[in-house]
Order: sequence, then structure tokens, then C-alpha cells
Amino acid sequence: WGEKKDLSKDLKISFEFYPPRSKVSKQSLKKTYNTLNKINPDYFSVTFGALGSSQSSTFDTVENISQETKVPVMPHISCIRMTRVQVIKLLNQYKNQGVSQLMVLKGDIPERMLNSGDFTYASDLVRFIRERYDDFEIHVAAYPEKHPQSDCVAKDIDFFVDKVHSGATHATTQFFYNPDAYFHFIDELQKRNIDIPITPGIMPITNFEKLTNFSKT
Repeated sequence: WGEKKDLSKDLKISFEFYPPRSKVSKQSLKKTYNTLNKINPDYFSVTFGALGSSQSSTFDTVENISQETKVPVMPHISCIRMTRVQVIKLLNQYKNQGVSQLMVLKGDIPERMLNSGDFTYASDLVRFIRERYDDFEIHVAAYPEKHPQSDCVAKDIDFFVDKVHSGATHATTQFFYNPDAYFHFIDELQKRNIDIPITPGIMPITNFEKLTNFSKT
């Protein structure tokens, strides 16, 4: 401890952004990612909504960040209301932007909305992308404390293994506050010879009400 060490050179970290919905939030986001750019994160990820306008906002946000920073950008893409044609069109646009990694999710269906897309589960979308593109890193979600809609952790692990076998190369966990759950999850996957990188997701507690709402969806 006698010599100070710059931990930022060894620490790999990423930040997740929601596409802005107003001019004010757009300027706020711009200020945020330009500030975070200075610590050289591994990548920025941008979430993907279930509605058309929010999906186009994701694309615009990815484009803006790519143009204004040197940090790789990883857009989210979900199954909700996405057809095969739409996925191919979107991924070709991302390739033209230089995007090399995707976060592929099942997605949360908004209340009173039906999923009219061609994909039901994240593994379906992962498999579809992998069969057509071999140059994308495909990240997926992991749930050490089980998905809120799941019956048990064992089934969640089965679903996760299916995503890996479908072509996923990396994973990021849902936030958790029980480290033992994460280590148990990793141990169970190693028993099944699953060894892709699985990054713990961190959710700082800044708003307890929002946190509890996230936990229910």
C-alpha cells in the first residue's frame, strides 16, 4: 500500500444508458457519456424499448455516442415486436456503424401489449443472429437469484445454458445483493462446462421505490 496504483487501468467496467426522451435529457446524457469517456470504460450499452419510437431512439443514441467518443457501444435488442426482417435490417445498420457487440434479451412486454414479433425467447433471437452473423459478440442476461417470472433457479440455469449453446459469447447478470447467489450460479454453470465471461451487474441504490419495481419485472 506504500505505492499508489491507478486501479482504472486494471478495472473493466461498462455503463448502461436509456435513450433520452427529450432535448433536456439528450443534453444530460451527452454530458454524462462525455464525462464517463474520460475513465475509458470497456463499453457503453444502450437499452431497447418495445415501442417503435424507443427503438429508433436506441439507434440514434448508439450513433451519437459512436461519433462523439471512442468507447465501443453495445446496443440492446429484444424479442418484443421484432420480426426477422426488422432484425436483419437493424443489424446491418449497426454493422455499418462499426458495432461489434449486441445485448440480446427476451425483453419485458408492456402491460396490455401482445408480442407480435417472430421471437419468443432470447435463445431464439440469439440463434437467429448467430446463424446469419459470425462477427458479432452476443451478450445475454443472467439471473443468479432467478428471473422474477421463473419457478426456480434450476430452470433459469437451463434457459441460460440454452442461450450459450445458441451462440451467446458473454453475459451480464441482473443486479443482485447476495454474493452467494452469484457464486452458486457460476459453480452450477461450470459443472455444465459453461465458461463464457459472466459479468456481475451493479445497481446502485439511489431510489428504493424504483429498485423494488425493477425487482418485480
